[in-house]
Amino acid sequence: MVSPTVGSSAGLEQGEGERASAGVKCRLASVADLDRITAFGRQAAGVDIPPPYWRWRYFDNPAGPSGIAIALDGERVVGMMAAFAMPFLLGGQRLLASQLGHNDILRSHRSANVYFQLATTVFHELLDERGIDFCFGIAIKETRDLSVVMMGFDEVGPISKLVKIVNPVPHLRKKSKLPLPRSLGIPVAMGRRRGVSRALRGFTVARFDHFPEVDGAAWQEGHTRHLIASRESSHMESRYVACPVQVYEKVQLRSGSELVGWVVCHTFEEQGVRYGVLDECFSATESGVGPVVDLAIGACLDREVDAIVAWAAPSTALHRALRGHGFASRPSPRSLIVRPISDRVPASVLSGEESWYYTIGDSEYWLFPVWHEQTEG
Repeated sequence: MVSPTVGSSAGLEQGEGERASAGVKCRLASVADLDRITAFGRQAAGVDIPPPYWRWRYFDNPAGPSGIAIALDGERVVGMMAAFAMPFLLGGQRLLASQLGHNDILRSHRSANVYFQLATTVFHELLDERGIDFCFGIAIKETRDLSVVMMGFDEVGPISKLVKIVNPVPHLRKKSKLPLPRSLGIPVAMGRRRGVSRALRGFTVARFDHFPEVDGAAWQEGHTRHLIASRESSHMESRYVACPVQVYEKVQLRSGSELVGWVVCHTFEEQGVRYGVLDECFSATESGVGPVVDLAIGACLDREVDAIVAWAAPSTALHRALRGHGFASRPSPRSLIVRPISDRVPASVLSGEESWYYTIGDSEYWLFPVWHEQTEG
């Protein structure tokens, strides 16, 4: 995901970009524009994101108003900004949020004029008077500053990123440039597997295909103090089962017949390092979080990863459990930003870091990290 929040609209140029953008017009895209949007993504970031993804995320989203604003120079797409609806809960109260999604402008047309035409289109068509309670996104420094100073967002705080190294050899190979065989790290990984097996003794681990298998009212009751995206089965089914570009590993943990929690993860390889991306690590009770983190480590080890990466808000039991399981905090260039739309949630709650529960699965950065790296560079 490239969001305004993370997009390359940062550092908006004057001069050539301003002149080139003089005739640009913005409108909300239709399904008929999907091939052009795909071509724009390829030109802007060198990444092929297929039309089925754009349709799934921005046109078939069952949660509510979602779409893509496109900037056109004649018939050519030169910029885009998107947003999609997400159901949230706070203290039992149901809310509807809008997450700012993919955002980019071709360098030749990058200007304040195009950026704010796109932003105005998104807010007018998808947020204002559409039942949205608040808008949020994941921002790099430049777009965070733009959003805070010029669009009325508040910065909640930096995204809390945690990493656990499970096979050190690929990391050493990348740093040292020496041809170290990956197999040197196998004993370390095997030791970690034995540790997981001991921790989960007495529990039942099983894969699952659909989220009604792990649904229940207790999930909503267990997080009443946090602002949390819904983990109801209908939302999770749309997010992880219907996604057309990724096959997720889904594993549940039970004690007898009682569901303790569940994990969703996928893998990504970069520069010879295989990452386990911890999308979800969910338990309704604090006592269940530790065993579910063990479950998550085991699920990633089963996919022969070299490191596991997770996001967890600092005030949550999940963050504490990850740290207790050897995950180390790593600097993140991204911040969570938010803007109230309705008056149903006090601004102080929205902007309070201690209010939030989030994981990587609440964003889609790790589906298309190459886009991020290129647009952030």
